[in-house]
Amino acid sequence: MNRENIIIDTDIGDDIDDALALAFALHSPEIHILGVTTVLGNTQARARIAVNLLQTAGFGQIPVYAGCGQPMNQPVDETIIPCQYSEETMGTLEISSVHAVDYLIDCIMNAPEAVTLVTIGPLTNVAVALLKEPRLKQKLKRIVMMGGAYYFHYVEWNIYCDPEAANIVFQSGIPIDAVGLDVTKQCLMNGEQLERLKTELNSPLIRLLWQLIEQWQINNKGRKYPILHDALAVYGIFGRELLQFEREAVSIELAGTATRGLTFNRTDRNREDQLIAGAEMQAERSVIQVAKAVDSQSFIDFFLNRLLSVKL
Repeated sequence: MNRENIIIDTDIGDDIDDALALAFALHSPEIHILGVTTVLGNTQARARIAVNLLQTAGFGQIPVYAGCGQPMNQPVDETIIPCQYSEETMGTLEISSVHAVDYLIDCIMNAPEAVTLVTIGPLTNVAVALLKEPRLKQKLKRIVMMGGAYYFHYVEWNIYCDPEAANIVFQSGIPIDAVGLDVTKQCLMNGEQLERLKTELNSPLIRLLWQLIEQWQINNKGRKYPILHDALAVYGIFGRELLQFEREAVSIELAGTATRGLTFNRTDRNREDQLIAGAEMQAERSVIQVAKAVDSQSFIDFFLNRLLSVKL
């Protein structure tokens, strides 16, 4: 099997889906993870969460690099600690002093084979890397991202956090496979599916994931069951049986107050007409592959079967 070389860029530590996606990627034989980079806010703490998960899963050789904490045009508080971070268990973990942007440039430019960049957080690291080294546009194989909402009117988190960065990436000309809220929101686990993880609590990785899920549930009162937003994007690297894509021309709204960060496509005429008056369309449209339909229950079963099939 030819494995696709990937780098995962993540804001792991807040919503639980990043950790679940990273675990899923580790146990997907179709891909080979070259490295992990973190983005948004306290990227050092996020990096240590990722290191802890990788080491627990037996993949401690995969390097992790902390990246941009600040979006391009809207400051955030970098001192906020992600809810899944534990100083007691993660505070002494070592992370590289190399910045994620520099790692992305070096790894992609010098890789013997083209690299796929998998983004499951805001796109700041990627945009800064593209500005610093424009030749990345020719070197990258493609970007597979969780981000946006393309068939209903909603400003998705990863795009909202840094619309300027997203605009740079979408307009770069790099092939993009975008998995948005249109399909990911359908991948909500239920109680029975979540309970399946308890059958494997003797596994160090599953035990850690269960702890992170509980920390996430405590921090997000009212949210009990994970939505597999980011895991579905990982599946999008290699899977087309359960996930269907449509070619679309996409723009990102940068100027609107309520619509800032909105992703919309040319084929949705009514949606353009419904944009709030005065919101200017700042970006030229780009053509990308957008996830349009998913067999959600089959995917959740696939995710669980793969995650639980590995004994550590």
